Amino acid sequence: MMTASAKLHSLQFQPLAPTEWYGRLSFGPVLPGQGLTVGNTLRRVLLNDLKGISVVGAEIAGVDNEFSTLPGVRESVVEIFLNLRDLVFTHYTPDEKEPPSQGELEPGAKPFAAAQLKKDLSKLPISSFPYVVRAGDLDSQDFKIVDPTQPVATLLSPEAAATFQIYLFLSVGRGYQSWKKLPGVPQIMGQRFFEDFTPPTRSHTGTTFPIDAIFMPVKRVNFTIRENLGEGEYIYFELWTNGSLHPLQALRSAAKVCMKVMGACLQCVDLQPSLTDDLEPGTPGATVPVQYTKSEALPKFESIPIEQLELSLRAYNCLKRAQILTLADLAQQSCSDLLSLRNFGQKSAEEVRAALRTYGIELKQ
Repeated sequence: MMTASAKLHSLQFQPLAPTEWYGRLSFGPVLPGQGLTVGNTLRRVLLNDLKGISVVGAEIAGVDNEFSTLPGVRESVVEIFLNLRDLVFTHYTPDEKEPPSQGELEPGAKPFAAAQLKKDLSKLPISSFPYVVRAGDLDSQDFKIVDPTQPVATLLSPEAAATFQIYLFLSVGRGYQSWKKLPGVPQIMGQRFFEDFTPPTRSHTGTTFPIDAIFMPVKRVNFTIRENLGEGEYIYFELWTNGSLHPLQALRSAAKVCMKVMGACLQCVDLQPSLTDDLEPGTPGATVPVQYTKSEALPKFESIPIEQLELSLRAYNCLKRAQILTLADLAQQSCSDLLSLRNFGQKSAEEVRAALRTYGIELKQ
């Protein structure tokens, strides 16, 4: 029989590196059988549902496509983007900086935050080359760098330093998001995708390239369960974070997410009458026919953007130009309506029809 309520304890904390913090925690006691349920739930939430900060886009002066190379820069543009994707940001604490005027960014919210070089690299002495541009050379008004030593690019000459300019877009989100699914990102290179964002003044204007975002502050989670006779089960967690979040705070945040989700079960709702109430007595296994119309299903698709269909660039751009932005908008179109769009052919129509079927939607006849 359990004699105490469950409590969370931090058993060990060790910063292995600036971007790798290790923590060991215990939670318990819980009733026998509950340890596995609680452990699995918290592990999934820790890995998928905690908010983090990531680079979601970048501009580099003189770069028009991601396969370019920059004179005097050791890395290719793709390698620079991969370095940017690995940068780790966190919020300023109140004693470090006043909160930004726009407030805390929420996942998927606009405007985005910005970061750029905070010093003129052209004034570097010749003896400093080759010069490695690191995360510490970047400045953001909203977020701070966790590890200032993370590399971005290597400049081999003063001429390269004089022309190297980089501008980053930061956002808050959850999990891993491909650039195709980032909010407000049209699937086209060479076009600014932050339409509603007016960035601060800067010395160059270039092509904005979206970058796959790694928002996850927790890298790995392990847990084991041990049973104490007379008390119950104890869950022992091992957490590795990217340095932007303390392991103890991460587990507390995961518990809050679980409470928020499951709190909906405590809300009072009107019970729907059972379908069996209208059945004739003595008719076991009888069924009630349900009249289903397509229009009844459309409202739930109004909030799902067409980006979720992962269409080809041609089909996606045609729909965007026609202001067909959600699955509900698309379901109102017929095949002939789509074929009348500019550059939209039969192959694109078949692609859209197949993608809609995964959501149980058919085009109008």
